[in-house]
Amino acid sequence: MAWAAVYSAQFEVGPISEASIGNVGKHPPTMAAVDLVITPLGGFTAMLIEDYLDKRFVSRWELAGGKKARFYRVALNPSRSMANLLRFKRSWYRDNRPL
Repeated sequence: MAWAAVYSAQFEVGPISEASIGNVGKHPPTMAAVDLVITPLGGFTAMLIEDYLDKRFVSRWELAGGKKARFYRVALNPSRSMANLLRFKRSWYRDNRPL
């Protein structure tokens, strides 16, 4: 979360940022503290919700097996599914739970 906060702040006001390239954020009405806070907290919250859904619901629904389990894995945990695609795995793949 700290890395996401630092990266988000650099993107908003750092030396290679919206403010330095496109003059966005140099003037107070175009950027607020919300830009520096919401992005890392929102991303962290989304990650927690996805992990909660995966642990509480998807792992139970997997017991039935089949294509529905694959669908639930992808639909309720899109960030992990995309990460799997980027590492050349199937989107419903999990390191700790084979399907």
